[in-house]
Parts: sequence; C-alpha cells; structure tokens
Amino acid sequence: MTFLFFFLTFFSSLTLLDGLIIVALVALTTVQIGALLRSNSLPKKRKQIRLGLNVLMGMVLLIYVIHPHWTTSADTSRVLLVSENVPLEAVKKAQESLKITETVSLEDFERRTSETADFVAQLGTVYVLGQDARPHTLARLSQHEIHWIPWFKKNELQSIEWKAMLRKGELQEVSGAMALDAPKVLKINYANQVLDSVLLRKGSQTFRLTFPSFAIGRTETTLVLDNQPLQKVAFYSRKPQPISAYFVLQNPDFESKAVAEWLGKKGGRVEMVTAVAKNTQTSVSMNQGKNKKDFVPDIVFTDPDNASHPLVKKAVSDGKSVLFYNITDPEQAAKKVNVALGTKWNLKKISNDESVLVGSGLTALPYRLAENPNQKNILGYPVAVQKTGGMVGLSLLNETFSLKLSGDSLAYDKIWSGILQALVPSQEGNIVINAPLWKDTRASLVLNKFSQPLATVSVAKDTVLLQRSALNSLSYGTDYTFRKSGWQPFQDSLEVYVEENETAVSNAARMAEGVQAHKSNQSKFSTGTTQQMTAKLPDWAWLGLFLLCLTALWVEPKLRY
Repeated sequence: MTFLFFFLTFFSSLTLLDGLIIVALVALTTVQIGALLRSNSLPKKRKQIRLGLNVLMGMVLLIYVIHPHWTTSADTSRVLLVSENVPLEAVKKAQESLKITETVSLEDFERRTSETADFVAQLGTVYVLGQDARPHTLARLSQHEIHWIPWFKKNELQSIEWKAMLRKGELQEVSGAMALDAPKVLKINYANQVLDSVLLRKGSQTFRLTFPSFAIGRTETTLVLDNQPLQKVAFYSRKPQPISAYFVLQNPDFESKAVAEWLGKKGGRVEMVTAVAKNTQTSVSMNQGKNKKDFVPDIVFTDPDNASHPLVKKAVSDGKSVLFYNITDPEQAAKKVNVALGTKWNLKKISNDESVLVGSGLTALPYRLAENPNQKNILGYPVAVQKTGGMVGLSLLNETFSLKLSGDSLAYDKIWSGILQALVPSQEGNIVINAPLWKDTRASLVLNKFSQPLATVSVAKDTVLLQRSALNSLSYGTDYTFRKSGWQPFQDSLEVYVEENETAVSNAARMAEGVQAHKSNQSKFSTGTTQQMTAKLPDWAWLGLFLLCLTALWVEPKLRY
C-alpha cells in the first residue's frame, strides 16, 4: 500500500487508456523476458545483456506513459516566456542580462495554465523572448507587466515595408532590416528581371531598394537573398496623373529632348522653348490641348543661366517646381540660383577629374551638395531639392540619355521618376497604405487631397467610416483589420494585397500590436510571488532515451563477445 501511495502521488493521474497501455506494455515485456529465459541457444552472458536491454526498454516505455513529474519552488516574480524556435544560447543570454532564473516555454505555459488554476495569478513581470506568443496567451497575462524581446534567425527578415498602392511611374521603395551570417546580395526580381539590388555586409543592418512602378494594376515581385526567396512584394498601381512640363533652353540638346519625349510618352503635357538665335525661338509641344492658354506648368526644366527668367521666378512664387540641370560650371551655377531664388546651395569639390562615376554608365560633375536642413537628396545621386515657396532642384548629373541609348531604360526611369516624385507637388486623390498587410492585424489607411469630402471608404466589401485629420482638413484616415488574405477590393476599381503566409515579420507585427494594446489598457500590474511548480522530463530527453535503447537493441545481436 505504501508503494501504491508513492506511485499515485509521484506520477500524474492516469486515464483508462493509460492503464490499458501500461498493462499491454507489462505483458509484452513479460512475454519477451520469458522467451529469452527459455532460450537455450544463447550464451549465458549474451542472454543476461539482452534481458537487461529489454527490461530497460520496457521501463522507459512504461515511465513515458506514466508521465512522472515533481514539484519545485520557483521565484515567479520575473519570468522569461520563450518561443519554441529560440535556441538555448539565446535563452541563456537573455537570462543572464535580465538576471532571471525561471524560464517557461510557450508549450509549458499553456500546460501549466490548464493544470494549475492560480499559476498565472502568481506570476509577476513577464519577459517574452521571440514573437510566437498568440493573442490568447497575451490575454491571459492581462494583469501582468509584459516586456517583449524580439528574436530572429540569421538571414531572416526582421522588418520590411513598401507601398501597398501607388501610381504608375512613381518610385516603389522596399526597405527593412535583417542580420546576415555572411555578405550576401539582396535583390528585387520581376520574372527574370532584376529591378534593383544591393550588396549587404555581415551582421545587422537596414536596406532600401527602389524601382519605378511600370504597369497599371496588380504587380507581384520577389525579394531574393542570394537566390533564396524571402518575401513576395505585391502592390497595386493606379493610373498616373500626367504632369505639365515647360522647358526653357538656351540651346537645343539631346538630354532635354530625351526627357521631354519620356514625359510625353507618359501622357505629360510638354512645352519646349529653345533660343536658336538672337531674338529667335523655336517651340515644340507634346500632348497639348486645343487651347494652349490653359497650360500651367507643374515643373520648369532649365539651366542656371535662366535663373532670373520671369517664367522661372513666377513658377517658384506660385509654389511650382523648377529643376536646374545641364550644368557646366557648378560653383557659378549655385551662386546664380541662390541670388535669383533665395536658395542656399553650397557645393564641395571632391575630385580634380572632369567627372566622377556615380552609377553604372552614369557620371556627374566632381562636386557634392553640402547638407542643408531645408534640403532633400534624391536616391543617393548628386541631385537635391530645396523648398523656397516652390521646389527648386539642382542636378549635377551629366547626360542620362546614354543609359536609354544603351538599353538600360529601367535605370533611366528610376532616375527621372525619383527626381519628379521629389519635385512635383502631391497630386489629388492620394491613397497611402503601407504594406505588408496581414490578416487579423490592424492596418492604417490614409486618403488625402480628394476633390470632394470623404465620409466613408469601401474596403474588402466593407464600408468603413473615415475621420478627418485635425491637422489637415484635406486628409482622412481610419484603421481597418482585414479578415481575408489575397487581393482585396478597395473603393470601386482598386485593390490591395493581404499576405497569405505567416512569417516572423507578421508574428512580430502582431506581437507589437498586442503588447502596445496591453500597455495602453493596463495601469497596475501584479507583482508575483514564489510558487510551487511542476516539472517533468523534456521531450528531447525522452527522444534521447528512446534512441539509446533502440540503438542498443539493434547493435547487440551484431556484436561478438
């Protein structure tokens, strides 16, 4: 009776099925032992070893079914809750830095919560390592202070962002962060074409890839790390709103002709005025309407000699944009523009060569644009914009049309799309949605500069109320949680893509949202106490025992002794 009492208190409660399995295991082990004892063909020593191995295997199976456990006293005022995929060295590092002794896996947390009614109530501050904790786990910790410690594998995306919707011709920017175990090439692919790429170093870092949107409707590209797909980058491109451009030139040149043709092919209205002789000008128009009087340029292309031109000054005073390019003497050009338009361009010479290489097949004047608080550089090229009533751009690039002639139209589009996007004011009907979007995770939707006031927006067949921004009367926004994945309708004819696959990034986004909501809804937390906690052998220990016993049973008959 004493042994039975010890047995029942040491082991977990058994079900009827457990009892039947135990009886079957005991019977099977007994039959094996009896067969070995009756065997006369085995030497005495081999028979003893084989008997021992069979008894050991039977005992391991029997104990596994019984599930032995024991209780320990643990300080649960500060607990580390660990995701299943976090390696042991990362767990130990977190324990040492936080000075925490008690660590619980998510699986153990769920088990202990179901077995012990007051287990969660006696916890104090909870540190969550990794991002696999589900919403119901965080809900159980509603009365406790939670600190989240993200953990990602090497060569795995830690964050990523791009535009879920933009206009054709605008620059798509894919940015994020990751940690690498060795230098690797990150690129964005569309079918077999590389849209942009960057060489990343070993260690933690951020990245940014850019390319112009080239088609109306759905576009699906792939982010690839050394030929290993990381993330599908899907977005929707709207019809572009053509801009009106005015070229004021001293002399005809191929660079201006190429840019004008590029704008014209995109549906832009173009007017090019060139001085061919004293008091003589030629004019070329593209996509002009019947009445030229209604032509108001969004941007003026010219050279620094025309900085004081009445049309240039009027464009800046009216809040329009001007780009100065085709520059031959950068220092004099900067002075002329500064005097005429009140800008603060400051150039620094970086080389004694006539030009410097700034990209594949692309050169620039040997100067850099010094930093200025009112200045924005474009795509890492020696091109920048300053705000002075209107937008004033200055480009130190040499001819870019050579890229087009060599067949690299993608690089040409990228350069001029980036310049126009920085210079031309925001157009009407802007929709700002950051991707990736995930199911069951809140997303922010912003709509601004629409011609009519907006009260609602149609998203995924739902009608959602919009709120007017307190800072901008032309801006409206709302938060929305998608319940389905894949391409979802937006307004009447647009779409947004909701991710179909769960990733470490999606888990991290959901975790961040849950922790933030938890902090905003809780003011006083439980401090936790010391409590008795049950422990048992981990699964890896059982696996090791099984493999050891099975290996011994398999090897023993093959040994000669």
